[in-house]
Amino acid sequence: MNRTILAVILCAIVQLGILANTALPVVPNLLLLISIWVLLHGQPKHALWVALASGILLDAYASSAFGTYLMTFIIVILLLQWLVTSVLPKEENLMFVVIVVAAASTATLILSTLIDFGLAYATGKDTYIASAFFRLESLYSIFLNVVIYYPASYIFRKIIGLTDEEKSLRV
Repeated sequence: MNRTILAVILCAIVQLGILANTALPVVPNLLLLISIWVLLHGQPKHALWVALASGILLDAYASSAFGTYLMTFIIVILLLQWLVTSVLPKEENLMFVVIVVAAASTATLILSTLIDFGLAYATGKDTYIASAFFRLESLYSIFLNVVIYYPASYIFRKIIGLTDEEKSLRV
């Protein structure tokens, strides 16, 4: 678990510190990708902890209402856990990963918009839905998350290095 914490911190530094300050219009959501990777390759309860930490880190950096990404990541990982264990086939192949990452990326965009709007409405702040989901960049973001997952997965595996015991505990 210590290596997982290190990987989350490194993802936060790269995503929020380095990539966010470039001229790129869209950056990959590395914190979402590591949450997905831990769900697929580790224990599901660890994935919830990673999603919790990732959501807090994104909320601390984002301009949206605090708690938006925290709730979004927890809900998305819980839905993915159900999807992976109940609906999708057990073997992991390219189509499986594309479906999981695209579904998680899309759900994250939709949920973060709805939660942010709901929190702003509940607190009485004047807001409007200038949602990232309704812009063209959202499609680029989903595509970028799908494309970057395998290279990021290789790096996650090198940093975290799951043991055989942890692999056998996967549901």
